[in-house]
Amino acid sequence: MKPPLRVWLVRHGVTDWNLQGRWQGWTDTALSDTGRLQAKRLEPRLAGRHFDAVFSSDLQRASDTARLAGLTPTPDARLREVHFGDFEGGLSSDNRQHPEFDAWLAAPATTRTPNGESYGDLQARALEWLAQLPESGEVIAFAHGGTIQTLVTGLLHIEAMVAPRIWRLQVKHASITVLERHWTPTGAVWTMERLNDTAHLEGLVAVTPE
Repeated sequence: MKPPLRVWLVRHGVTDWNLQGRWQGWTDTALSDTGRLQAKRLEPRLAGRHFDAVFSSDLQRASDTARLAGLTPTPDARLREVHFGDFEGGLSSDNRQHPEFDAWLAAPATTRTPNGESYGDLQARALEWLAQLPESGEVIAFAHGGTIQTLVTGLLHIEAMVAPRIWRLQVKHASITVLERHWTPTGAVWTMERLNDTAHLEGLVAVTPE
């Protein structure tokens, strides 16, 4: 029996847009001061562990989280957050006024945001990234909340790609989620070792912008 593939999925640290409640998607925002502190808390948590490969979204909030955690990632655009299109930069109160918002909210798995993509599109490219990983070993990827949510639901066959269920799968900033692919006589089976692990952030005092 082949040894398992262990995949660590780390959400990026918080950004100013996160703190303001703005929808980011593909907008390339930077980590806030608190986000950088969160990322640095990951370094001792991951220290001493060997990863056969290190990946990140090519957006700076993810790649910078990896580097602040002491790792050098290979960027991959397939790990980006869902593309919110015309909703990006807006607050939820702004986006609810958009004429296409209700249609997207009713079926986010199959309905694309205006000039953006659906959660199904996100899941497809994230699973495409995962399909090229080795059969066994230990891999880490620094990505986004939506990316991690859709990988978890896709690999574990959880019917959560319906609003508002997808957002009930909580993935906090700088959290760790770990999935394992085990090989059985009938094929591969994915299991979840941990979800939304933030033990390394306990006692962290957020930096308040002046």
